[in-house]
Amino acid sequence: MLERLILLALLQTADLTTADQLFNTGRFAEAEAQYRRLVQKMPNEPALLWRLGACDYQLGNFAAAEKEFRKALVAEPNLPPALVGLGTSLVALGRSDAALPFLERGVKLAPSNRMARRALGHAYVEQQEFLKGEPILRRLVEEDPRDGESWFYLGTLLFNRHYDDAALSALEESLKINPANVEAQIDRASALAQLGRNQQADAVFQRLARDPKLQGSPEFLLAYAQFLFQNERYDDALIKVEAAIKAAPKAAKLHFWKARILFHLDKTDLAIPEAEQAVALAPELPNARNLLLRMYRAQGRDREAAKQADWLLHHENKVALGQGR
Repeated sequence: MLERLILLALLQTADLTTADQLFNTGRFAEAEAQYRRLVQKMPNEPALLWRLGACDYQLGNFAAAEKEFRKALVAEPNLPPALVGLGTSLVALGRSDAALPFLERGVKLAPSNRMARRALGHAYVEQQEFLKGEPILRRLVEEDPRDGESWFYLGTLLFNRHYDDAALSALEESLKINPANVEAQIDRASALAQLGRNQQADAVFQRLARDPKLQGSPEFLLAYAQFLFQNERYDDALIKVEAAIKAAPKAAKLHFWKARILFHLDKTDLAIPEAEQAVALAPELPNARNLLLRMYRAQGRDREAAKQADWLLHHENKVALGQGR
C-alpha cells in the first residue's frame, strides 16, 4: 500500500498533467503515447489504465480499449469511468448485450453522470429495449435540450418502435444541433417515408446517395432499399440490397431483405437460398423463418414448411411467457 501511495504521488507530475491536457484538447494519439509510458511505470494503476482505454476508444481502437478498461476493473471493480468505458467499447464492437451489465452498474454508482446514462440509453436502443431506454433518453433531453446525441438515440428508439411521428420530431431536434449526423439523416428519411411523405424522403435519399462515403454503407443502402421496396420499385431495391451485401456479406437482415424482394419479383427459387442464409446467420430471428414458411408452402415443400412452423410456434409461446422478444 505504501509503495502504491508513493508511486501515485510521483504520478502527480507534469507528465500526467501533460497527458490529460493532450486528451482534453483532442490530441488522442499523443495522449495515448504519454499514458502508455506512465502505465509502464505502474502497470496495474486503474487511474492510468482507464485513461489509456479512453484514448484507444477515441482513436477507434475499440478492442484495445476493451482490454485496458478490463484491466482497470480488475484493479478496481467499481470504478465508474472504467465501467462506462468498457460498456461503450462493447457497444462499438457490436456486443451491446454484453455491455449492459457494466453500464447499468456504472449508472448505479454514478447516477448523475450524463455520459454514463446516455451510454446506457444507447445500449438499450441497440438491444431494442424500449421500456428501459425511453425514460433515460427522455430525461436526458428534458434536462438538456441541446443534447443532440440523446435526441438521436431517442429518435432511433422511437422509430424502431414505429412511433414515426415522434421519431421524426426527435431526429429533427438532433439534426438542428448536429446537422452532420448522417445516421440521423438516414433515420429521418426513413421516418418521412413511413409517414407517407415520400417526395421528401426520396429527396433526402437521393442527396445522401451522392455522398461517396455512403455508397458502400450497408445501413444506408438497406434503408434506401426498404424505401424503394415500399414504393414498389423492386428492381431498384434489389440493386441497393445487393450492394449492401457486398459490403456486409454476413448480415442476416440484408439476406432476408434480398429474399423478400426476390419473392415479390416472383423469383422464389432465388429467394429461398437467401432466406435460408439469413436463418443460418441469425437462427433466433423469426422474420426470415416466416418468409421461408410462405415460400416452402408455395412450392409444396410441406416437410420443410412444417419445420419452420414448429419453430415459429415455439418462439411465439416463449414470447407469450415473457421468455423472449
